[in-house]
Amino acid sequence: MQLSALLATLSVLGATVVSATATLPPVDKIRGVNLGGWLVSEPWMMTQEWNRMGCGGQKSEFDCMSQVSNAQAGFTSHFKNWITQSDFQTMASYGLNTVRIPLGYWIVESTVDAASEHFPKGGFAYLKQACGWAKAAGLNVILDMHGYNYDRAYAFFKNLTTEIHSNPNQFGSVFALEAVNEPFMSTSSVGNMLSVYYPGVLSAVRNAESALGVSCSSGTRRASRIESRASFTGCLNVQYMDSRWGSGDARTSLPAGAKNIAYDSHQYVKYTGTAPNRNAYMAFSCKDHPENQPDSPVITGEWSMSTEGDNQYAELSTTASDAATFFNKWGSAQMMAYERGSGWIFWKTDTLNDPRWDYQLAVSRGYITTPAASWNQNACSGYATS
Repeated sequence: MQLSALLATLSVLGATVVSATATLPPVDKIRGVNLGGWLVSEPWMMTQEWNRMGCGGQKSEFDCMSQVSNAQAGFTSHFKNWITQSDFQTMASYGLNTVRIPLGYWIVESTVDAASEHFPKGGFAYLKQACGWAKAAGLNVILDMHGYNYDRAYAFFKNLTTEIHSNPNQFGSVFALEAVNEPFMSTSSVGNMLSVYYPGVLSAVRNAESALGVSCSSGTRRASRIESRASFTGCLNVQYMDSRWGSGDARTSLPAGAKNIAYDSHQYVKYTGTAPNRNAYMAFSCKDHPENQPDSPVITGEWSMSTEGDNQYAELSTTASDAATFFNKWGSAQMMAYERGSGWIFWKTDTLNDPRWDYQLAVSRGYITTPAASWNQNACSGYATS
């Protein structure tokens, strides 16, 4: 989900569209979940936890750290307990193969101006631990920039890339870094993000790799399964929001011949203006084709089964007598659509107490079938798919 980015307001410059490639893990399709609300807190979706941390009434991590005297203790407890190794084991038991972890640049503490930027500390040790847990569980990892600032972000990506390649025992499961999550959905509002920031992130990653002797031409970040653990060698994939998000076409700013480039599509049907009824939701998802665009390969990195008005409309409500039957069918239709591309990553793994947003609860309620690849192949029977 969107976190307000710290954007510079500068002009967008044109560039030539180039063809870019990516090397994704050797799985049938990406099937995963997001660890939202963990290393970047989003108070709207974690009210009870936010209050427990001592941050109730504060709008952001920055505000909590600035205004609450013992805020660091609350964040440390949150980092330690919100996501644990058992969560990774549960994900793997569901037949999932990927986790996407949202981060802020401030998790690399050397990028923070301590005098003016008040962010929680200590998160990086938990990120490192989590990537090790993912590796042990055989789960691939995407690290996503959820809160950024140009100059800070370049240092963030340089430091993170160096750490990933220098510590394969912990970070060997990481196959992609995402430049930014959900920028403004208008090319007139993103400043010089495409012309400066996007190629700047790629340069930061590739320059750090070059300094370590890692080359995209000498190897690919292709997975090998050893004792069921994800392990990669070669250069990282760098991921950008796809053009249908609305913030521009990343391909226009990347150097010709750029390798290991992937794209991220987010699809929340409730925000598309689709009529709030079952038939309309099914029709929309059955005809959805994220792969029908020039920027590929594309992973649908965020989606849910949340509906317009939440439980306002009876037939879309979780209280309907046949709710599990409908949501399992509609969820399957979405998975079918997103697997027309390179796969999907559900928002989010747990703790929202709503099976339309919470993967573990959705599984327990029958809204999602396990293993993850066993979604209803006939979900779109009777609906147009093109």
